[in-house]
Amino acid sequence: MIIGSLEFESLPNNVFKVVDIMPRSNESFSFSLLFPPNQLPVIFNSHYFHANNISSLSHFIQTNSFTIAMASQFLSDMYILFQHLHESGYSISYIDPHDIIVVENITDYHSYHESDHSYPRVSQPYDIPNHAHNRLSFLFSNYNKLYKVTNNIICVTECYKRNSMFIPPEFITNETIPFYCNRSSAYYSLVQIILHCFKQTNRELSSYSFTDILNYYKDTKMYFTLKFSLHDDPNKREFVLF
Repeated sequence: MIIGSLEFESLPNNVFKVVDIMPRSNESFSFSLLFPPNQLPVIFNSHYFHANNISSLSHFIQTNSFTIAMASQFLSDMYILFQHLHESGYSISYIDPHDIIVVENITDYHSYHESDHSYPRVSQPYDIPNHAHNRLSFLFSNYNKLYKVTNNIICVTECYKRNSMFIPPEFITNETIPFYCNRSSAYYSLVQIILHCFKQTNRELSSYSFTDILNYYKDTKMYFTLKFSLHDDPNKREFVLF
């Protein structure tokens, strides 16, 4: 299956292989840029990992309820990624549900025997901080939406759909490519995705607007994280976990 710009091959014994798909132009990216070490330690060394299941977020919400706990984990995983990208001098233009991998019960190993689809007899699992049993991981997997940051600005060179519900206001009003925008653009679309997931999987919220859904969760810890990331002015957007 292809999620974002990566192809994932399912192998026996719940093993998955990540197949690299060429990023835009001739830019060279490494797996370590997409997957911070404390999220998926082995994936960019061996390209193999073990999990109960993987799917795109768009597919996941078709068969699963999206809970507050899932939203909190999604925010936490993306916060780690944004910090990692910031330290590396990159940011994301925008996100949609097809760019997000939902990984169920991930386990990483030092090595994997491709010939017989088995782990070595003695294999030491990596210690993954906060990766409890049955935990979901939300990972971003689209090279083509990564851009270098200069003075908090990115230059978007890929075309996008202006009618997408996940893009920030400055993308909707823009009419040219390349397009210069604040690195905070992905914060906005992340929150739009979370509100969309709530709307799609909660019957009570199905008729609510995104603003109404945000207010519905006003008494939760994540409310201000969502609200601060949704500021129309990209210079005033903040992604802060509470």
